[in-house]
Amino acid sequence: MPGIYQLSVDQLAAEANEIKSLALYEMNLSVILFLIGILGFVLNRKNIILMLISIEVMLLAVTLLVLVSCYSFDDILGQTYSIYIIAIAGADDFQFTANTFSVLSGSNQAFADSAKARFGTA
Repeated sequence: MPGIYQLSVDQLAAEANEIKSLALYEMNLSVILFLIGILGFVLNRKNIILMLISIEVMLLAVTLLVLVSCYSFDDILGQTYSIYIIAIAGADDFQFTANTFSVLSGSNQAFADSAKARFGTA
């Protein structure tokens, strides 16, 4: 592949348009994944495990959006932010899983209603 200085203006414009169209598809995918995560969180308010999975899908959609935009704008800082988002998502999963197991250790159900009834919160 020739270097960037050996390409003509038309070739550079075609390559830029290809990157923009690819980034547009990936951004649309990120928005769709985020909406699926929101719907999963709202529609499954009783099941804690599905709520955790929905939060994870939303965080991964945001990470995908950050990575696509940093690739489009040729920015290295976005990749660093995406690593932070992935670390926060992992810590979030660990915290919610530990809390779920500690709260529901006496029962075999993983529903938010049983935790509310156990502690008397409404």
